[in-house]
Amino acid sequence: MAFIVLTHGHFDHVFYVNKLSTHYNALIYIHELDLDIMLGSAAYGEYFYGEKFEKPENLVLLRGSEIFNFNGLGSITIIHTPGHTPGSICILVGRLLFTGDTLFKGAVGRTDLPGGSMELLKKSLTKLLSLPGDYEVLPGHGPPTRLEREKSENPFLRGLLVGPS
Repeated sequence: MAFIVLTHGHFDHVFYVNKLSTHYNALIYIHELDLDIMLGSAAYGEYFYGEKFEKPENLVLLRGSEIFNFNGLGSITIIHTPGHTPGSICILVGRLLFTGDTLFKGAVGRTDLPGGSMELLKKSLTKLLSLPGDYEVLPGHGPPTRLEREKSENPFLRGLLVGPS
C-alpha cells in the first residue's frame, strides 16, 4: 500500500496531495490538529496556483507518537512537533529525520501564521534535540543538514540545549 505523510497542512505542502493519492492509490496521513489548517490554507493555493483545491479523500488522522511499519522500511515514528502549526509533525525513519517546516539548516519554522506558536516550537525543538545520536535532517524546504550540526551551529537553537551536545 502506498502512503503519503504530510508534515503539516500549509498549502505549499498539501495542495496537490489528492492528485498524488489518486494516482498512486495512496493513503494520506496528517495530524488531526492540522486538518483545519489544510482546508483553510487551500484558498492561498488556489490563488497562487490558479486551480481549485481538491480536498483529499483518503485521509488518516494522526495524533502523534505513532509507530508504523510500512513495506519493509522498518519502523516509522511520528513525532508531534507543534509550533509552526498546531499539528506539525516530524517523521523518523532509521537515521533520517524529515522535519517539514519545524527545523531547517540554520533556521527554524516561522510562527507568525495562523496556529503558530513560538512557545510550542521551542518545546518541539527541545524534543528533537533530545533524540539520541545523530540524524540526517531532511527539511521541507532548503538543503539537508545533520542534527548534530544544528545543535552546534543553528543560532535559533541556542539556549534550548540541556547539557552537552
